[in-house]
Order: sequence, then C-alpha cells, then structure tokens
Amino acid sequence: MSGTWSVEYVDGTILNQLDISPERPLSAIDWTQAKTITLTSEWASAAFDVSSKTAGIKQSLRIRTFMMPAHGLAIRVFMMVLSNADLPVDSNSTRAVTYWAPNGAVHTCTDFECSLVGSWSQTAVKDGALPAIPAH
Repeated sequence: MSGTWSVEYVDGTILNQLDISPERPLSAIDWTQAKTITLTSEWASAAFDVSSKTAGIKQSLRIRTFMMPAHGLAIRVFMMVLSNADLPVDSNSTRAVTYWAPNGAVHTCTDFECSLVGSWSQTAVKDGALPAIPAH
C-alpha cells in the first residue's frame, strides 16, 4: 500500500515522482520554490500548501515504511516535516510532522516517530484495513 508525490512550483511547473525511471528521489524537490505537494494513491489524493516559508525552518518530505513480513504487506506513509534548518532531520530537530497514509488518513503532531502512527500502521497491516489514524 503506497502512494506517489508531485510538487507544483510557484512558476507553475510540476515535478512528478515518476517522471523518470527509476523514480525521482525526494531530494529532487526544491523547497525554496515549492507551492503545493500532492500525495496520491489508488484510494485517495490530497494537496498540501507548502508555500509558506519561515526563517530557520526547513521543509522535507520523507517516507516511513511499516512492514509485516509474515503477511508480506507494507504501508508507505508520507511525512511532511518542518525542522530546524541548521540541524539534521530527526526527533530532536522536528517542529511538526504531517503524516499521510494511502487511504487518505492524515495525522499532524510534533513527533518525528509518532507512536500513534506506528501503532496504527501495525494494526492496519495486521488486519488489512486502513482506519483513520487516531489524534493525540
């Protein structure tokens, strides 16, 4: 269970994850010019405004994959992260994270490794269902 990303820039150009083969890396995104991030799966699509920039804060898009090898299933969850610009992206530098799952579920918090998202994903992979992600 996964999705794809695309970015619309302020000049109207669009960068798609699947424009080239193999797919574009997340590092190809020019955050200084990004206006909208669109996340899409076979079940849902959502656009997020990322045009607001704050001094000292960097934006990034990451993917967390939750796996259940016994069932051969995995869920790829996108993470739009706001973190301190001068530090590596991790639990200590993260200011906010918006998680997006392929069923369209969204969860926003300040935890780079949110236990609610982790618990949700394990239940979803085990049960084969994608309920809403609980809020804090």
